Amino acid sequence: MHAIRHDRRAHNIISSCAAAALALVAPIAPAGVAVAQDDATPGDCTNDAILVFDVSGSMQRLAYSGETRMSLARQAARNVVPPAAMVRRLGLLVYGPGGTRRCTNFALKVPPTPNAAQPILSEIEATNTADETPLTAAVEGAANVLSHTKRPATIVVVTDGDENCGGDPCGAGRRLARQGIATRIHVISFRIGTAPRFRAACLAEETGGLFVPTDTLDELTDALSRVLVCPRLSMATKTQHQRQNVAR
Repeated sequence: MHAIRHDRRAHNIISSCAAAALALVAPIAPAGVAVAQDDATPGDCTNDAILVFDVSGSMQRLAYSGETRMSLARQAARNVVPPAAMVRRLGLLVYGPGGTRRCTNFALKVPPTPNAAQPILSEIEATNTADETPLTAAVEGAANVLSHTKRPATIVVVTDGDENCGGDPCGAGRRLARQGIATRIHVISFRIGTAPRFRAACLAEETGGLFVPTDTLDELTDALSRVLVCPRLSMATKTQHQRQNVAR
């Protein structure tokens, strides 16, 4: 009986800490855009995941700091990918550059792999920005790579623009949720302004994921940490990552 009470007390403390952490990173949505408020579930914190990274031409635009959006996205990835790769098999898929295939081109750069931080960051640093935003097709491709109809899968999209290649994010979200086994898609928008409706948010809404609009490097970093590392794990992994950096 004492052990049960102790476990419950510990669970309550952990839940309170997680709630406090979420309050610190709760985003402010543009007008008319709904934001999912639920945190990632415990299983979602360690499922195989693919980071779907927007490298379309608009990512080369300048942000508030005078740096390009891509430069800031790379910085956020450097902050979050190493601790995330310590707790789950992580992969990278990018979309954008494609020349004549500008609306169908996406590429799996790193399959979901343990301790994949270095290859993922290397690919993000080396990839050039160009062309359109086939966001829906890229997400469907990531779901297939994760064999989402056979096992739980997590997809995290980082984009500075909406689908502009004729895809249907809402229809895709419903289909992936229906066909998959605990398929969850989180969508993090970066510098999209105050669009009345961000259609790609449907991917999160239909699959029980989070849609998080961000405008600054700190907000983007917090959002990535929230869905890739999760509050309950972020402190421990961040501390371990910092110790490794000191050891080097």
